[in-house]
Amino acid sequence: LSSHSGWRLWITDGTAAGTKLLSSQLHDLSNVVSAGPFAFFAGVDTNGNELWRTDGTVQGTRIFADIYSGSASSHPRAFAAESPSSFLMLTTARFRDHELRRVTPAGVQLVARMPNTQMLDQMRRAGSSFYFADRSLMSAAVWTTDGTARGTRKVATAAPWKLETISSL
Repeated sequence: LSSHSGWRLWITDGTAAGTKLLSSQLHDLSNVVSAGPFAFFAGVDTNGNELWRTDGTVQGTRIFADIYSGSASSHPRAFAAESPSSFLMLTTARFRDHELRRVTPAGVQLVARMPNTQMLDQMRRAGSSFYFADRSLMSAAVWTTDGTARGTRKVATAAPWKLETISSL
């Protein structure tokens, strides 16, 4: 990754001659996680901010899911490994609606919708549960999920400055 004009994806064998850019059209990378033989990440190109994957080759670096086709971005973020071959992530459906999705090398599955949420981020695993924050200027909440729609719920509400410790989970 480099940050000269937004984070970009590079591969290296540790030498200058063996270092190359994997995609010149892709920038502003974030949220890198591995699942199976691939690295998945959020990246921006002409499709907007979407989910990408790479196998470490130029040919194997491509958009994995354009969740909202066209110019609407899904803004994937807060990736958290669920197993060696899957992870959970949050996406933005509309301004105040977010979704929890499961990603495997085979595809992306909607797990749960969370309407009227502000800015979901910082997903952390604790045992078999995952926790993430919903923040705004005036309020904040902690959500939990076990990876199912039924098991995804808000568990606490607090002043936003009280949620700073979720990042240390």
